[in-house]
Amino acid sequence: MSVQKHEPVEDDAGEKTQVVEFRLGDDVCAIDIDQVDSIVVVKRVTRIPRTSDSIEGVMDLRGETTAIIDPKQFLSVGSDERGEGVLVLDRPDDKQKIGIRLDE
Repeated sequence: MSVQKHEPVEDDAGEKTQVVEFRLGDDVCAIDIDQVDSIVVVKRVTRIPRTSDSIEGVMDLRGETTAIIDPKQFLSVGSDERGEGVLVLDRPDDKQKIGIRLDE
């Protein structure tokens, strides 16, 4: 798993934002580092019956139930192969964290 933290990126207004860069299929994506709680290696994911294929399931992350999604399924990009890494996002509007499955 290779996730990179980059130097601050300057937007059109001249403000700087630090991002975490990751790969989904052939695409390189980035997310504001302030939205990232942690990056973890998946141990065990429990599938939830009758959910979309893009919802991989849930896992226990430090005593919290964390939903794991596979954005490649949702966006129909890349192969069906799954990486071991999960980018855990802190959702300020909800107390539950969400994990995004990464290729790299």
